[in-house]
Amino acid sequence: MQAILNCVSVGNCRYWMTSTIPTEKVNSVIPKLISKYSLDLNQDQRYQLSRQGKPIWTLIVNYNPSEVGYLTFWLFTTGFKSTDRSSKKLNEDVGLLNTRLKREENLMNVITQNPNELIKFKEYVLGQYVIYDDMKDSLSKEYLTPSRFGVPLVQSKFNAQGKSDAALSIRSIDGSNDSISLGSAVAKSDEQKYESIKKNFGFLYLKDMDKDKSYNYDQAIAELHKSYGVKVEPNTPYNEVMRLLFKHYNRTNNRYLHIFKRKSKKSVRFTWYFTQEYLDRLALEMRRKLIDIPKNPDGFEQSFKRLYSRGNFHGVRHQIGLINAKVRSDLKRNYPNIYSKLSFPTKLHYVRFSPNPYTKFKEFHNDCIIASITLEKMKQQEELRKVHNRKLRKVIRASSDELKEASVTTINMLINQTEPNKYENFDITAEDIINFIQRYKVMDPIFISDTF
Repeated sequence: MQAILNCVSVGNCRYWMTSTIPTEKVNSVIPKLISKYSLDLNQDQRYQLSRQGKPIWTLIVNYNPSEVGYLTFWLFTTGFKSTDRSSKKLNEDVGLLNTRLKREENLMNVITQNPNELIKFKEYVLGQYVIYDDMKDSLSKEYLTPSRFGVPLVQSKFNAQGKSDAALSIRSIDGSNDSISLGSAVAKSDEQKYESIKKNFGFLYLKDMDKDKSYNYDQAIAELHKSYGVKVEPNTPYNEVMRLLFKHYNRTNNRYLHIFKRKSKKSVRFTWYFTQEYLDRLALEMRRKLIDIPKNPDGFEQSFKRLYSRGNFHGVRHQIGLINAKVRSDLKRNYPNIYSKLSFPTKLHYVRFSPNPYTKFKEFHNDCIIASITLEKMKQQEELRKVHNRKLRKVIRASSDELKEASVTTINMLINQTEPNKYENFDITAEDIINFIQRYKVMDPIFISDTF
């Protein structure tokens, strides 16, 4: 996933295609791709092509350890582009050349609002988010969910537009008729208000004007009177005064936020989101878990932990935050007694890396074998852990009257305190590899050529 993200963000690839091939066809397919698209060029050679405005191609191959015998690959290209070193004819015909390239190579656009062209990986879909560089952290991001807006923004052009007065409005593609305006132009009336609003309320929006909003009683009353002309009745409790003050702050924030977003410097970045199909399945699963939570709170906890383990990218983390708020609100309202006893994950998984390119395909193939064997061992370990915990729960209930009627969640918490789950680095032996190859003949490295 990170490799794809690097292709479109760092590598500026703008066209792509994907396919799945069986392992036995690797020797015929991969060398042809390498030869046709010059995938074996070194960095200097790729740089020279880039300076000339010619297409640079990148191949990404993925192996799913649970789908033995198949590989999925993505082929990305920058397409033709106008540069200082490119020929005059190329500069004049960039659009035509890219149109022809797409047609001849059956490519799709990276920047698109066509739902059928969106780049997907399992339950993820590539999208974008906008960063408002001047805004406070809580207001600094605008998430362009792919199911609503596609992937609409070219980074370089968007950044240039952000410095001009050109309005940029993105319409939704989901039939909702929503739109987001990201240009810098504002209405004349708003332009006249801007400096005054910035002077009095800029601290609500701008990071360089942020201030401490912890007021004592007299300061809060003075702020209400000065900024909003609100007079507070004598002996009004402090909490009520603060509630009133922040109510007005929120109204101001909502009223003028669009002006500050328009005036802010902006940049766009790529990220991964959950697909809408996955979100729909997840919503159904959560509804079922909530219904069953009196009988099986452990099942709900495990679902939440699995969800949190997927938070590797900004877009996904944003979606998980929305899901978390909704589910916990429903749970607290419907099952307050159970809610207080549940163990919720507190941290999102956020470990990702850019994989190093392989020098030989056989190296990659060998790692694929190791990955599948490791997955099998992990599943075996998980099953053993479940059996062990079931036996341990029976022993605990039998040994304690207090825990006799305790929920699975409560007892599992006790077990985890005494026997915390540890990451196990499995040792894959030569015998494991031989046994695996005997079961999956198509994965035998002997069938993979050493020439590429």
